[in-house]
Amino acid sequence: AAAMAAGVSVMRSGNFATINATGLAGATANGFSAANGDTIVINNPPSIGPRSAAVWGDPDSNGISGDEDAIEVFIRRPAPALFSSIILNNTNAFVQSRTVVNAINDPGDSCFMALDPDGGIFLSGTPDVTLDCGAMTNGTLDVDGSACLTATGVGFVAGDGSTTNCPTNTTATQTITRPDPLRFLPEVEDRVCDKSTPTSVNNNQTVDIYPPADGVLVFCADVTVKPGGTMIFHPGVYVFHQGAQLDVKGFLDASAGALFYFTEDAAMATQGDPISITATADVIINALAPGDMDPFGTCSSTIDGSAPVACTVTTPGGDPVTDLDDIYEGIAIFQDRDAKAANGDMSIDAYDFSGSGLLEVTGVVYLPGAIVNWTGGSGTTANAIVADTLNLTGNSSFGTIEGTILETLLAFTFIKIIE
Repeated sequence: AAAMAAGVSVMRSGNFATINATGLAGATANGFSAANGDTIVINNPPSIGPRSAAVWGDPDSNGISGDEDAIEVFIRRPAPALFSSIILNNTNAFVQSRTVVNAINDPGDSCFMALDPDGGIFLSGTPDVTLDCGAMTNGTLDVDGSACLTATGVGFVAGDGSTTNCPTNTTATQTITRPDPLRFLPEVEDRVCDKSTPTSVNNNQTVDIYPPADGVLVFCADVTVKPGGTMIFHPGVYVFHQGAQLDVKGFLDASAGALFYFTEDAAMATQGDPISITATADVIINALAPGDMDPFGTCSSTIDGSAPVACTVTTPGGDPVTDLDDIYEGIAIFQDRDAKAANGDMSIDAYDFSGSGLLEVTGVVYLPGAIVNWTGGSGTTANAIVADTLNLTGNSSFGTIEGTILETLLAFTFIKIIE
């Protein structure tokens, strides 16, 4: 317990004083302390063994020998001898334990992730999928036919990790199950319908969508962009509720920043697809970024192309609704985490992304209870996808997330006992 606690501290600070204090606190919480006569020694790097300075050396050539990500903990407690004290006159007995943990940090590398242990990442047909990042599945990895997956690294939990025969073959490594990296993000609680009748854009028609005063617009009926139509979403959070679907066959422009949120009841198995993008025109979705909702609040929502009246908007507590663009920074599409449970614990196989035009998502596609079917041409891209299961049948590219908010959002830290 002391070593695990110290391991977490390594990734948070890297400062030995903090590491030592955290490890001692972990020991104390489990009944071991100097006050009880126990001896507790915490070493970073380890003093002996394969990760010690003598064996590990200085592979990074930074002047520090030994594995800086490994922590060694010794705990020794006096243990009064019983029978041996009578026979051998031995009263100086001790019980000692040694543990070494390794703190493994994967700072946002896996931007392509399938969460379901019974699902996985599947490539079929002839897709050429390029990731400027890593891929990770808690289930199986299956790359069939002439499909090609190129990534900085691929991890899988189940199966044999079938990869690819493409020239830039990426080696897959069996690893441990990883938790949902975005599980801490708050869900949108607004379930009050703003729009209960279908919203449709026809050929040669342009419709602007603005959020209401609180920054959140709730659709309780389908939103359809027909071929030749254009729908422009202005900065805000757009919630699809009560089975509402987003069906895009024309041009969708959310380049100014938007979050598309699908509640737990958005398109259960008996309904249509929550997202169906089969556009021949371009689809551009940029995630919200701080400042996107700053220019003005909106006093009413319009869908007829007219802009709302500008006004100063605050919540009852005085906080501006623009907090939303801070809370959901970097997230482009978000599915309620209760969606799978609401569907009888079955994955929702109805999130389809395809099209012959440009399909560009700048941000994270976060669909933790969905089977994502991603089929696209060479212009199909996203920064990151975190889903239940991923099926890819077309050329796509993903990344990069280095140096962005996504690198922090998708960070993984593992503390593993190695000795």
